[in-house]
Amino acid sequence: MAKAMAPDPAIGVWKLDLGKSCFRRLLAPKSSVIKVEPWEDGLRVSADTVDTEGNKVHTATAYKFDGKDYPIKGSSLANTISARRINERKRESVWKKDGKVTLKTKNIISADGKTLNMARTGKDALGWTFEDLMVYEKQ
Repeated sequence: MAKAMAPDPAIGVWKLDLGKSCFRRLLAPKSSVIKVEPWEDGLRVSADTVDTEGNKVHTATAYKFDGKDYPIKGSSLANTISARRINERKRESVWKKDGKVTLKTKNIISADGKTLNMARTGKDALGWTFEDLMVYEKQ
């Protein structure tokens, strides 16, 4: 009998913990909530963020872990994303704007499934390199 696959540990609602996160170059948002849902054999992800100036930003995408580019809506940093699953709890993605890489992320979900660490590296609108660590708690 085939073993049933466990649900993806990323599925759920995640809230940014500003106290545990670290931002360099980019200013920390006031808040961020990510919703992750199953989609075909990948994920549908939406984020509602309030930036440092109080602007509400909604981004959305759906992608598979096949390394192909999928559209992102609502992001000023990128208009496509490609993703790769390393194992059940680790993933990497590459964000591009008009075909040029603007951001790379490495996501790790804790063994207990309660914390998502998102390490991001990229270039801001002025061309400065940034690195940050966004820590999300599962709701």
